[in-house]
Amino acid sequence: MDKSPLKYLSLEFVFGIQPKNPKIGLFNMHKIWFFAVFLCFFSACINQELDRDLLSKEPQGIISAAVPIGYKQTGLKNIFLEQLQQGKLVEDASGLLWFKYQLPCDTLSAAELFKFPTINQGFQMINMSGKAIQLDTLTQTLVLQDTFYVDFAYSNGLNGEELDSIVVDSMDFRVALQTAYTLNGNAFIDFPESRNNNNFYTKKLIINSDNLFSDWKNYSLVLKKIDGVANAMQMVLRLELSKSDEIIPAGAVMANLNIQFNRLVFKGIYGYLGQFSFDLPTVTSVFDFYNQKLQGSFNFDHLSLKLVSDNSIGLPFGFFVQEMSVTTTDLQSRQIVFSDVLSAQNPAMPAYPSFLQIGQRIADTTSMDMSSLQLFSENYATEAIAQINGTCNPDEFSTQNFALNSSKMLLNLQFDIPFWGNTKHIVIQDTLPFVLKDFYADDFASIQRLLFILNTTNAFPMDAAMQIYFCNQSMQVLDSLSDEAFLIPAAQEKQADEKVVPLVNETIKIAMSKEKVLTLEPTCYIIIRSSLNTLGANDLPPLSWKFYADYYLFAQVGVAAELENNP
Repeated sequence: MDKSPLKYLSLEFVFGIQPKNPKIGLFNMHKIWFFAVFLCFFSACINQELDRDLLSKEPQGIISAAVPIGYKQTGLKNIFLEQLQQGKLVEDASGLLWFKYQLPCDTLSAAELFKFPTINQGFQMINMSGKAIQLDTLTQTLVLQDTFYVDFAYSNGLNGEELDSIVVDSMDFRVALQTAYTLNGNAFIDFPESRNNNNFYTKKLIINSDNLFSDWKNYSLVLKKIDGVANAMQMVLRLELSKSDEIIPAGAVMANLNIQFNRLVFKGIYGYLGQFSFDLPTVTSVFDFYNQKLQGSFNFDHLSLKLVSDNSIGLPFGFFVQEMSVTTTDLQSRQIVFSDVLSAQNPAMPAYPSFLQIGQRIADTTSMDMSSLQLFSENYATEAIAQINGTCNPDEFSTQNFALNSSKMLLNLQFDIPFWGNTKHIVIQDTLPFVLKDFYADDFASIQRLLFILNTTNAFPMDAAMQIYFCNQSMQVLDSLSDEAFLIPAAQEKQADEKVVPLVNETIKIAMSKEKVLTLEPTCYIIIRSSLNTLGANDLPPLSWKFYADYYLFAQVGVAAELENNP
């Protein structure tokens, strides 16, 4: 056996430099390049090697092979980014991690909220002069007219709206003028207060026929409150009659007028748009930070629920949580009761545009602190189900409203969960390829002992109970490195910004006997598994810690072999 000074297979060898001693042929070349790529991937931000001095001290026999297996740096941010489907992981300016879960409640469209029904109304023009109208003695044109009012409530007056005006984009107008008399002359229908560029709307009618008009675009319909009835549009029937053989008695019905307004599409409506309630669709949010790769119990402080709006409808809305429940990990359902905000007695009132902001979108957020609800404990919430109700124009608010046809309100519920609290038994693990039988290619059975060396740095305020497992090609666990997990102490020294200082821990060295080495010959992978607990997690109350994006747990594994002492 070569008794020259100890030789190492360093990272330089892994990257392709041939060792001087041909007996240290630890890997086939394809294995070498596999490890080269693997180590390059995980060393993008870590320029560390296995400490060479550590391999020179143990074991006491003659070492003919030594190799760094690899290293892993695990941060919670990367784990969550791999797993989150429903939620979003963000970091604020300080680097603190946040989960954000958004529940899209609904998009309220003014065009859908304020629909005008088909308006059908009938009127009679009656001879109210107190005497007969003798058309047979006329010597000049006789002008007769009567004024009527059309009810233009978009919901038939059910919600108390009092509209000032409607700017029309399109509308069909059908009118029929029927009379039992033979009338010579012309009939007109006028809307003197409904104007487009100062021109009021007027149409000539064909008597005893169906008249259809669809040319209302850009007309502004001025509405009034007449005799206690709101939303009234003035309409005048005008007859310009010449001589005929008819005599119309006093009190007789001269003509029947039937009108229909249909398919009204507005550009804008203005005035008091009424008060009414509506239900939004039930929404569900799944809290998916608990996943296959990260296990354990979480207890987050400073949780908040937000109602986020983006509104271009010019009227106040009140929103409240009609019902909310959460499903916990033990499949139980818990009701959440709201009182100080987002309740029916104290609804959220998102901001809305004023008349000076017509066409603009106004964003707003209403927050509710939910820390006291303890949604995240040992049996913590895995999903939330919410039913939101809304009210248009709650009491004691402005009666001057507007809505454009394009106006909308986008409404979302959002859970904001800072990674700030305490955790118990958080389990994270990583896998490294390591083909043990290729470790010493000449004669695997000549290995007397293996020495596994573990260097760690812990940047979490959590103690880590670490264990290394050996697995075969099918990822079945063959054995563990030691009988007991080894403790990786937590980082707890704080800097001025409250972040903890990463703790470089003492090197851990564990020897493995020849008998155990032989049982592990099928090893193709090793698993580094860590169970972490925040410092003070079992205190009453437990200590709370903030978790930042740059916190990590670093583990570097190497192995050295003691071979038989050959002559």
